[in-house]
Amino acid sequence: MKLSLILICYFSLVVPGAFDWEKRSSLEAPSSRLVHATTFDKAESNVLLFGGRLMSGGKSAETWIWRSAQWERINVNGPSEREGHTLSYVESGNNVVLFGGSGINQLYNDTWVWEDNVWTLRSVEGPLPRWAHTTVSAGNKVLLFGGKGENGFFNDTWEWNGSVWRMVSTEGPAARYGSKMGTYNGKVILYGGRDHSGNWFRDTWEWDGENWKEIEQNEVDQPGTSAAHFMISTNDQLLLMGGILKGDSFPFVWEWNGTKWMKQIEKLPFQLDFGSSAYDETNSEIIVTGNSSSEETIATWTAPM
Repeated sequence: MKLSLILICYFSLVVPGAFDWEKRSSLEAPSSRLVHATTFDKAESNVLLFGGRLMSGGKSAETWIWRSAQWERINVNGPSEREGHTLSYVESGNNVVLFGGSGINQLYNDTWVWEDNVWTLRSVEGPLPRWAHTTVSAGNKVLLFGGKGENGFFNDTWEWNGSVWRMVSTEGPAARYGSKMGTYNGKVILYGGRDHSGNWFRDTWEWDGENWKEIEQNEVDQPGTSAAHFMISTNDQLLLMGGILKGDSFPFVWEWNGTKWMKQIEKLPFQLDFGSSAYDETNSEIIVTGNSSSEETIATWTAPM
């Protein structure tokens, strides 16, 4: 009898896939927004946030950092106001690179580097102007895929090596925007997105450094058709969270095991479609941010890993 009670208590406390989510407050914080970008700045051991579409109207050119569970605005000149851009940490340069986005009646293809609390514009050739593309840190490089341009959608893949962009593929996933990428065991995984014909994707692709390969999985056992989801790479996990299909949200968490997606038990306690996420390597913590709808400041949720 005693052994049975012990086992019951143990399994009720240790739940696979459980997250201890906490909604954070801060003395100051970015105003409520969406389609902004965040990434972990390993050189500074903080999370960097830039831009976004403000729920109060307009677009932002603000730079913020999340450090010691508090937001801090960095008053510095840099990229113009925009949404749908990307931020990724570059191991080879020990800095963060920002690319593209949608500004005020203009799409961008500019490349900015964030280092020592300073933005520097890099005058280089590269991908055509676009927004809602996806990037991911992959070793000493940053991989970029897809996005929406002035005349359609892209299916090109580019690499940033710290100083120049290089196109590495025009084959693989169909042209789309709103997809996300993460890394698992040294390989890049891409999931979902949508295109101009109203197609919402639920396909999974793997980039081995040279080529894309689609990973087939039974549709019943994989995430829903999705865009605006979060893709989070931790030290040893790749997680897919949330997503949206024509206004309907999916508050689920999935984990990639190298060959397929596995649905976790726990549902998300928030709905932050078109938000942004990052993994704080220093504190082993997931950080998710987005439109708080009823509040003037951004919603910030964290969970230890």
